Amino acid sequence: MVFQVRRISPAIFGFALFCFVLPFITLSCPGGQFTFTGVQIALGTTVKEPGMFGQEGEEKKIHGEPLALMALICVAAGLCAGLLLRGGAAKWAGVGLGILATLFLLFLKGKINNDVMKEGEGMFQVTYGAGYWLALLASGVGATFNAVLGKLFFSSEQAIEPPAPISTAQSGAEET
Repeated sequence: MVFQVRRISPAIFGFALFCFVLPFITLSCPGGQFTFTGVQIALGTTVKEPGMFGQEGEEKKIHGEPLALMALICVAAGLCAGLLLRGGAAKWAGVGLGILATLFLLFLKGKINNDVMKEGEGMFQVTYGAGYWLALLASGVGATFNAVLGKLFFSSEQAIEPPAPISTAQSGAEET
């Protein structure tokens, strides 16, 4: 069985995609605690608010977050690029998509923190789960892996040819 390095990049992006179904954030408030996966944050979900005095609460629609959706799309595209493209195109696509996914996840964290501070006025607390941190790490590793592999791929492919050896007839004529 031959170990193929080109299968590592899709595996990294596949793992990052899997991380979007893990708990991404947990929002704690006086009324309870809500945990959301990355897919729920990206696409939106419905949350049942706790009611007063044991009564059943209302359902509240939470709209999807575009930054999470863009990160999810970048990770899925990185997986597809690793599986479908070959050579330098696959590596550079992996670098670009990994960097974009990492940036979108970092911007998402900042936006969520700002929204919680603004809307919660100190009453809400957000905690980032394993899904968020692993997706962030996998996206960064995917970009780095493809950058290193792309550099090795292109540096070996664009190697400079050594000069042709001098024939003995030419070297003998130069000595006299």
